[in-house]
Amino acid sequence: MKQNWKRTLAEGLALPKEACEGLPFFTFLGREEVTVENVTALLSCTPDCIRLMTNQGPVRLEGERLWISAWDQGQLSAQGWFCRVCWEEEKR
Repeated sequence: MKQNWKRTLAEGLALPKEACEGLPFFTFLGREEVTVENVTALLSCTPDCIRLMTNQGPVRLEGERLWISAWDQGQLSAQGWFCRVCWEEEKR
């Protein structure tokens, strides 16, 4: 029920859903840079995989020579050569 009024408000005011509902929002600059908004935690970071937690579950950014270039208040930017983004199954 709580999400319904937020969605209705967002639609009525023409606000983006990611802003009102805290949904993860990905912005890619080619295959070499990504910014993810609404990140709740950094789970791990290696040169071939960055794992993030969002309120929609864990996300994997896979590629080569990956590194985090900025992280500030729920927004993470990373660079490298990205080849795949996928949602992980949460352990229950």
